[in-house]
Amino acid sequence: MVGISFSISCFIFLLILSFAYFSKEKIKNIDNKLFSIILVLNLIGIIIDVSGFIFFRMFGTDSIFNICVSKIYLIYYISYTFCLMIYAYNLSYKKLKNLLKFILIFSIACISILMLPIDLYFDGLTGYSSGPSVNLAYVVAFINMGLMMVCLFHGRKNMKKQYIPLFSFLILTVVVLAVQKINPEITLLLFSNSIVTFLMYLTIENPDMKLIEQLNIAKDQADKANRAKTEFLSSMSHEIRTPLNAIVGFSNTLSENPKLPEDVKEDVKDILTASDNLLEIVNGVLDISKIEANKIEIINNEYDTKKMFDELTKLTKVRIGEKPIDFTVKIDESIPRVLYGDHIRVKQVILNLLTNAAKYTDSGKIDFKVNSVKKDNVIRLIVSVEDTGRGIKEENIDKLFT
Repeated sequence: MVGISFSISCFIFLLILSFAYFSKEKIKNIDNKLFSIILVLNLIGIIIDVSGFIFFRMFGTDSIFNICVSKIYLIYYISYTFCLMIYAYNLSYKKLKNLLKFILIFSIACISILMLPIDLYFDGLTGYSSGPSVNLAYVVAFINMGLMMVCLFHGRKNMKKQYIPLFSFLILTVVVLAVQKINPEITLLLFSNSIVTFLMYLTIENPDMKLIEQLNIAKDQADKANRAKTEFLSSMSHEIRTPLNAIVGFSNTLSENPKLPEDVKEDVKDILTASDNLLEIVNGVLDISKIEANKIEIINNEYDTKKMFDELTKLTKVRIGEKPIDFTVKIDESIPRVLYGDHIRVKQVILNLLTNAAKYTDSGKIDFKVNSVKKDNVIRLIVSVEDTGRGIKEENIDKLFT
C-alpha cells in the first residue's frame, strides 16, 4: 500500500501542476512541447500504475488484461526516458535532425516489448513483473539514459538551469533502483519522475506571454509615433524649403546688383551663407529616416576648405552676438585649399561643436583650431573647440560619442 499511496499523492500533485501549466499562455517552442508531453506521460503512468494495482487485486496475475496493463506501463516508462533524452538532445545540440531515426528505433522497441512474454507477481500488497519484456524495457531505458549522459557531456561548457532536472533524473533513478532492490514493496519510480517533472516546470524558460503582448503593443505604438514624427519633420522640412529658396533667390539678385553699397553686399553674402547652412540643416532633417535606419549616405566631392571655415567662423560670430567672448580662430595653413570628402557632414559636426560652445559660454573665450595630418595623400583634419563655458554634467559625459 505504500507504493500506491505515493502514486495517488503524485497524481493529485501533478493535476494541480497541469492546471497551473496548461491554463497559462505559453511561448511555442520545442522545450514547451516536450514538457507538455512529459507532463501528460507522467499522469498517464500514474493512472496505469494505480489501475494495475486495482486490477491485480481483482483479476490476479494470470489475467490477459493485467499482462497488457503491465506492458503498457513498461511502454510508459521507456517513453518517459525517451522524451527526457530528446529534451537533453535539443538542449545540447540545438537541433533535432535525427529525430525520425530515434522515433523509428523507439517504435521498434515498443513493438518488441508488446510481443515478448512477461511474468507477473502479486502478493496482495505489492506486485512486480519480470521476463524478456521487462528486460528489454530496462535495456531501452538505460540506452536512453546513456544517450542523455552523452548529451549532457556535450553541453557541459554551456550548462544552464534546464539541465538540473536531467541530472536529478539520473541520480534519482539510481537511488530508486537501489531502494526497490532492498524493499520491492516500495515503488518510488513514479514519485521520482514526478519530482523531475516538477523541476522541469521550474527551470524551463517560459516568459510571461501577457507581458510580451503588452511590450509588443507598446513597441507598435512607439513605432507609429516615431513614423508620425518622421513624417511631420519631413513635411515641415519641405514646407521650409519654399520660403528658404525665395530668400536665396532674392539674396542672389541683390548680390548681383552693381548699385548696391559694399557694406550691404557683405550683409547679403552673410544672408546667403546663413541660407545655405539652413538649407543643409533642412536636408539633414530630411535624412532623419535614413539615420534611424542606419543608412545615412556619405556623399563625397571636392570642396573649398577656406570657404567652409570662413562660413563656420561667420555663423559662430553671429551666434555669439554681443556676448563678451573672445573668439579666436586658428586654421592650419598647410591644409590644401581643395579637399575631397563629404563636406556637408564635416561642416555639420564642426558647426554643432561651435554652436554648442557659443550657446553655453556667457563670457570668456572660445578657441577654434583646425590642424591636419597628411599621410599617403590623405588629409586628416583635427578639429578642436575649447571654451570657458559651463561644461557638461558628469552624468552626461558617458553619453558622448554613443
